[in-house]
Amino acid sequence: MLEMTDARQGRAAQILAAAAELLLRHGYARITMEDVAQHAGVGTGTLYLHWRTKEALFETVLLGELLAIWHALDQHLAADSSEALLSRLLGRILHLVNERPLAKALFTRDSSLLGKLAQRRLLQNTQTLARATDLLRQLRALGLVRTDVAVTVQAHAFSAVWAGFSLIDPLLTGDDRVALDVQIDALAYVVRQTFEPTILPDATTLHTLVVPTLRSLLDEAQAAVKQHIRERMLPQR
Repeated sequence: MLEMTDARQGRAAQILAAAAELLLRHGYARITMEDVAQHAGVGTGTLYLHWRTKEALFETVLLGELLAIWHALDQHLAADSSEALLSRLLGRILHLVNERPLAKALFTRDSSLLGKLAQRRLLQNTQTLARATDLLRQLRALGLVRTDVAVTVQAHAFSAVWAGFSLIDPLLTGDDRVALDVQIDALAYVVRQTFEPTILPDATTLHTLVVPTLRSLLDEAQAAVKQHIRERMLPQR
């Protein structure tokens, strides 16, 4: 993740794992730095050699979750070009997010778990590859999205659809709740009907043009997240 000695990197990973476990178990508001140090099996002083504040530590935990999502998405794109189709791409993100409880809390801005971190603009802004309008323009140029509607209207609809599928599950009860694979199928259906053009890019175009472009966006997103992590960790002494 960062350029550190093996020992320092190992301690940082140990601390981050402990912090993640406590965050899932107790929620941000109930955890102290002393709790994290004890759970990680290190001294509190050691903790403060890596992060100056509790906020910086737990932001690093959540940024690490985001980095894992973007990395996994990149791997799926590399393995299967059809994953670049918007209906597949968003379904894959929904699946990856739901596999990781902290990532899900981040994407749904779960304030009961994340406390004030849920309102941090940094974490909200890093959840997307680009601004919705800019992203839609790129997807339109790649032939992944229809072009017969104003991009501003399309971007708002796109954001609303993704937010709805991300946030609706906890609001449903009883028979209205469905399995994740049904949620993914429903998302794919809505995206196909609403956003994708009638004629999609062929396999060659997906492989030679679309996938490299999307992977480049993911590279930029991952680099930005790594920079945010570096900014939160204290330099080695």
